[in-house]
Amino acid sequence: MGCEHQYKFQYVSYSHGHQLPGSDACARFYEDTYFCEKCLDTQYRNKRELGNSYSKPIEGSFPK
Repeated sequence: MGCEHQYKFQYVSYSHGHQLPGSDACARFYEDTYFCEKCLDTQYRNKRELGNSYSKPIEGSFPK
């Protein structure tokens, strides 16, 4: 029997994606991280590209 998920927001996570043209920098993607209070399953939502690997991550975000 499956879990009746109850997802809660946990934090914003980031990861690096494709290399940017003409640079050694990689695009940085941010996603909202949610976890199920019952089974601890993790979901990532609202993926967006913002900045690159040469800049500091947004304060309060964590690596994926």
